[in-house]
Amino acid sequence: QRAAGKGGGGKGGGGGGWQQQPVWQQVWQPLFQSSWDKGFGKGKGKGKGLKAFQPSQRVWLGGLPEGITWKELQEHMNQAGTTKWVEVFENKGKGSGAVAYSNDEEALNAVATLNGSMLKGSAIECDGWTKKEAAEA
Repeated sequence: QRAAGKGGGGKGGGGGGWQQQPVWQQVWQPLFQSSWDKGFGKGKGKGKGLKAFQPSQRVWLGGLPEGITWKELQEHMNQAGTTKWVEVFENKGKGSGAVAYSNDEEALNAVATLNGSMLKGSAIECDGWTKKEAAEA
């Protein structure tokens, strides 16, 4: 029997007898949360993807050194603002990548301050996101 006015189950925690939701959270949440706390999968697997960001919040990158990881790229690009998504393209987009920031100002700042900056011995190229071809890498 549920208490009146409380939504049964769900995140509201329902009335008596609806204990499965809290038990599920206790069992599974720590497993997933421990990996999220470490920032695991920021470049891949967070569920957002580059397309979730406005083009004005994205920065295209070229001239990336071979073997660069998204984590190394993220550390470099965080100089201009907090990155929300970092991706290093492979195969036909090799040597290029993309970064998304939380707002337009940070993206513009990244292009202004990090274009031509050195990353692992290579001068990288930063540009506003206009190239549709770069997204299809």
